[in-house]
Amino acid sequence: MTDQKPSTIAPLQSVTLCRKAMEIIVNAHDRLDHMIGFCGKTGTGKSVAAGYTANKYDAYYVECRWTWTRKAFLVNLCKAIGIIPEKTMSEMVDEICAALVASGKPLIIDEMDYVADHKSVEIVRDIYEGSGHTPILLIGEEELPRKLASWKQFNGRIIDWIHTTMGSADDAKVLSRIYCRKGVVIQDDLLEDMTAAVDGLIRYMCNNLVRIEEETLAMGKQEVDLSLWRKWGKGYLTGGMRITQRGSR
Repeated sequence: MTDQKPSTIAPLQSVTLCRKAMEIIVNAHDRLDHMIGFCGKTGTGKSVAAGYTANKYDAYYVECRWTWTRKAFLVNLCKAIGIIPEKTMSEMVDEICAALVASGKPLIIDEMDYVADHKSVEIVRDIYEGSGHTPILLIGEEELPRKLASWKQFNGRIIDWIHTTMGSADDAKVLSRIYCRKGVVIQDDLLEDMTAAVDGLIRYMCNNLVRIEEETLAMGKQEVDLSLWRKWGKGYLTGGMRITQRGSR
């Protein structure tokens, strides 16, 4: 059983880019490496895109944590693949490699920054080599390429880096269909203004869509545009702060 995230998300720009990254390594020539990076700023929807891609390609998915030691990383990767962890790290690497070969499934490692910070990178290389170059998608923050550059042998096996983009007003419209569950219609001008106010960060876009719907319903309305939103004196939330007017905090 794979540790995958729900796939109930429409194709945002970040999802499209993540799928592109996976397509590259899944379809790469046998003589080429099959490891690629997907990185960008926090809040740009990388993990959401990863979950969608994991389900689309039936990939094994593991989201790393800061507290994980090298052994904890391997134990949790075993769990994500659906195998019982062996006692030693060496044995776990061997069983992980065998499971990847047997399944033929790709692997997604999210929050790869933590693996780099804990200097566990070579474990991933062991798995990559031992599994016969299983396609591996590495996901992390915008500094991840710099962090991995220190491991030259590992870094040389990453065939490309694909960077996320900031969310657009079109993304906001797609997200509104998911997060506005009570049927409130948010007009395009308000979606555009909100997207610009939060600098296109998907996380804040989702938070604000929920808030806009709640505020609109509280005003007894089922539809809202920018002029009405401003008339109510409402702003946006980003990073725990309210923006009362776009560009000012």
